Amino acid sequence: MNTEIDVNDLQAQKQQFSELLILQQNRVLSVFTESLEHEFWREREKRFIALILRVFVPGSIIFFITQMISMTSNYFHTEPEFRNHDIVLMGCSSMAGWLGFLAFYLLSKNENWNLKFKVVAPIILCVTLSVVQISVLMSHSISMTWRGTLIILLSQMLAYLCTGSRPKYTFIAGMLSIAVTCVGLKLLGGHLSFWILSNVLLLGNLMGLALSFMTVSTERLHFIQEMIIGIDKQIHEILTSHFAKLSNQDTLTLLGNRRSFNEELSRIYNDAIATSHSFALIFIDVDYFKLYNDTYGHQEGDFVLVRVAQTLLRHIGEKDSAIRYGGEEFIILLNHTSYDEAAQVAEDILQDIRDQNIPHCASKIHDYLTVSIGLSLFSGEEGIAESGLLKLADDALYQAKNNGRDQKVIFTPDLNQSQV
Repeated sequence: MNTEIDVNDLQAQKQQFSELLILQQNRVLSVFTESLEHEFWREREKRFIALILRVFVPGSIIFFITQMISMTSNYFHTEPEFRNHDIVLMGCSSMAGWLGFLAFYLLSKNENWNLKFKVVAPIILCVTLSVVQISVLMSHSISMTWRGTLIILLSQMLAYLCTGSRPKYTFIAGMLSIAVTCVGLKLLGGHLSFWILSNVLLLGNLMGLALSFMTVSTERLHFIQEMIIGIDKQIHEILTSHFAKLSNQDTLTLLGNRRSFNEELSRIYNDAIATSHSFALIFIDVDYFKLYNDTYGHQEGDFVLVRVAQTLLRHIGEKDSAIRYGGEEFIILLNHTSYDEAAQVAEDILQDIRDQNIPHCASKIHDYLTVSIGLSLFSGEEGIAESGLLKLADDALYQAKNNGRDQKVIFTPDLNQSQV
């Protein structure tokens, strides 16, 4: 029942996400709920944090190699009278870019800091862009100014697409950097032409904002699809686990079946050898059950088997196992138990069945239902296989029946004898 409820709940969630996917496909802006929106951005931040940590070292190496080549080229293409001044500014611009990269790396590396990623990332972007833009636009050479505009545009695109910051926060950081650039250039005596302000700084930010919105919209679709795939995996795992449980479960009593007994016995047997702990195998048979079926009918017989199964479960612990071995035969595996403890469990089961006073007028020993029990104990003795333990318990059960039924017989291999 729980499995059916879980699967139905997951199917309902999947349906909701499927409907949300259709809505999001027709929208650029988010259609997420507040909680889902928060989860989306947090997962996105985690993904970019992992990316930054992964690419920082190789990215830094590539960055410096590229800058060395670029600086050399710029040096020879810059007018001689402006060469030293502009090359120093280009160096400052490059260093500011790498220091911004380093700041993102340190932010990502510290777990306490990356929790503030949403707030700190735009601040890093604003400072980095401001320094890059001021350094580039302070150059005197026309050729360096043109190259500088490309650097500014590239920096803006990287800020929007490769830092993990939210588009609106990146846009605010970009616009603030423009204001800082204007103030900085005025204080330093630089000049900012209108075409650079409008076509590079403002237009670059608007282009970056548009591209990031489209990128994030696509990421939202992937996010929903991943949620749907995750739900499908959960459903598959639940059903697989349920079917595996059913294959090891008796459909009438809901105890383990013969297949599960073989697996459980092997596990406990190996554990007993490895840990030097003993375990007990209790073989239980309902007395004169065929006569009960003949007298009361098979439906009542099934009811009795369920009663017996419930009785067994009352007398075992979480680490123990109860199995319907076949027909009216049951087995209990008591893990990490002693001779006295196993004997007491067997006696308690006998008495519990008697106390229930289930009518059995066809029984040849009582007018109520009874069971017979054979018990074997394994303490790691050499030469005793798993199948041998079952044989010992079966022999003990056979003796209990020969002795008059409604009793237990305990077989102790070390003594090579049976005890009632």
